[in-house]
Amino acid sequence: MRFLRTPSAVMVAVAVTFILSVPTATAASARSDKQIAQSGVFQATDLPATWKASAKPSPEDPLLLKTARKIPVCKAYLKARESLAKGTKAESVDFSLGDDEMHNSVWVFSGQAAAKQAYALMTDASVEQCNTEVFEQAFEAKFEDEPTVREFRVEVNLVDVSNSPNLAQLGDNASVLAAAVGVAFTSGPNQTVPLLTIVVRTGRAISSFTLTGGLTASGQISDSAYAAYESAIRAAAGRLQRSLG
Repeated sequence: MRFLRTPSAVMVAVAVTFILSVPTATAASARSDKQIAQSGVFQATDLPATWKASAKPSPEDPLLLKTARKIPVCKAYLKARESLAKGTKAESVDFSLGDDEMHNSVWVFSGQAAAKQAYALMTDASVEQCNTEVFEQAFEAKFEDEPTVREFRVEVNLVDVSNSPNLAQLGDNASVLAAAVGVAFTSGPNQTVPLLTIVVRTGRAISSFTLTGGLTASGQISDSAYAAYESAIRAAAGRLQRSLG
């Protein structure tokens, strides 16, 4: 059974790159915590051999953070970045198959209190509006000189699924972020880029698992891509739980 079945009315997309891309802590962290964090990232063996690994993780888009700092409703997001930066971070490389791509990040904190605080900020109710406004402004700037784009629409949905029996096995708390950028072109059918992220707190660690689909008319992530994503999450989450003890 799937962790989540996204309704066809909900477009899924780019938001989590913004929400979960945060700097690694500058202070030195305990080696054991680094090893724990590393155990929870996607590995090549977690996915079918058809998924190809990048040489290194993708960098964060600086435009998104620059935009967020100008938006009042993004205060919780900015505080979340500060909280996450206090943890020990590990991140996977990007895995792709065609236009589908997935990656994940893990933060390990000194104790559960710090992890709970960071998780609360990452999943604050303001996240939906913050992401919506950030992406509206960011994509407006990106599409300003693109004559083939007539208009675009951003939709973000954040749902607490901590009580879902399909997610309970992953950790103590879990939320799903579904977002999408729908694009209307001057000619041809409208297209949507979908993205889905599951954020999980497991004891003193936080994991984010992100899957991005290609530009399609349906705006839906394929069943095969979702199956690979789900399997990889189970493998990575299991390793992390065992490492945490």
